Amino acid sequence: MLLTITVLTNLYLFVMVGGIWVAVLGQRLFRHPSAAGLLVLEALATIGCVLVLLFAMGILSGDLRHGTAVGFGLYSMNLASPFMPQMSGVFPWLAQFRIGMPYQFEGFAYLGFGALLILSVSLERLLGWLPHATRAHGAIILVLFLFTLFSLSHDVYIGTTSLLRIPLPDGVLTMLGTFRSSGRFFWPVAYALMGATILLVLRTRSPRVARRILGIACVLQLIDIQPLHRAVATSAAQGREDGFDRALVTTL
Repeated sequence: MLLTITVLTNLYLFVMVGGIWVAVLGQRLFRHPSAAGLLVLEALATIGCVLVLLFAMGILSGDLRHGTAVGFGLYSMNLASPFMPQMSGVFPWLAQFRIGMPYQFEGFAYLGFGALLILSVSLERLLGWLPHATRAHGAIILVLFLFTLFSLSHDVYIGTTSLLRIPLPDGVLTMLGTFRSSGRFFWPVAYALMGATILLVLRTRSPRVARRILGIACVLQLIDIQPLHRAVATSAAQGREDGFDRALVTTL
């Protein structure tokens, strides 16, 4: 269901959900090898449904070859972005500093100060849990790791310092240009980190301590997102020009 909804909504979301779906199938296959045939049939049926939907909606056509863009690697995630805010209600003075390269604001990978607080108090337990989680959650951990690598692109920066640049053929860059805002692929990783660290706090702390940690983190997170919330509200209130020529659409 989520695959069919996201394929009609946004290609980035579709690929993110698709990656997680593949991870779920892979994990189920690892746990129950005897069910391989049933899982293959389930995968083929799901892919078939999505392809039929794409064809019926006119999305799956020869015009897809034009669905690319230049600039892959520009709108990537900076390694500092999850920890350094572009907008912050807790640290508003940080707005005067540029976190990374000019276009790396797009992914907006900042976790938020409340989420960073929870991460900091549960980091040791998280690192200790990961080696034991590979059997139960290895597939999704691998997919999230690949999402992180893709969000960084082939041109990796921390701040304004270039750490790594992998030369890619022009044809590959053109193909990857469909997802030139690769920094967005860190979003599922951020959500997974938040969920995992909240769960670790609840499982490893006393109820009283957990309530205090999560309560403080929630307040800080709400304060921290206020500048972004105001920016989104202002943008939504202003509206945009029509994206379609209404007369032409009516004629068609």
